[in-house]
Amino acid sequence: MKDEIFKYLNGKGKILILGFGREGKSTYNLIREMDSSLPIGIADLKEITDEEVKGDNNVTFYIGDNYLDACELYDVVVKGPGVIIKDYISLENRNKITCQTDLFVQFCNALTIGITGSI
Repeated sequence: MKDEIFKYLNGKGKILILGFGREGKSTYNLIREMDSSLPIGIADLKEITDEEVKGDNNVTFYIGDNYLDACELYDVVVKGPGVIIKDYISLENRNKITCQTDLFVQFCNALTIGITGSI
């Protein structure tokens, strides 16, 4: 399944990881496991402190108040669950946003039952 997800992401064009919490780091690790030289973007409100990621010459960082503007520059955006985009991103840019849950459901061929903590 990981190979299929990577092929999907890589086939979409330029990849942005939006939000670099646990899920964003997991997405980064998946991409790097498959291709250590693929150029990607990472956008987050907070400064990135992970030294391994900061030393990755194939990552462009978008940090600070205007980090959501980076969505316009990429073809596919893998959004973390803590990133609120509802009022800040155009409808055109929303159409290129996915998340780990969406990718799992697309590429897992087994019966899936999802339980969230959302209300």
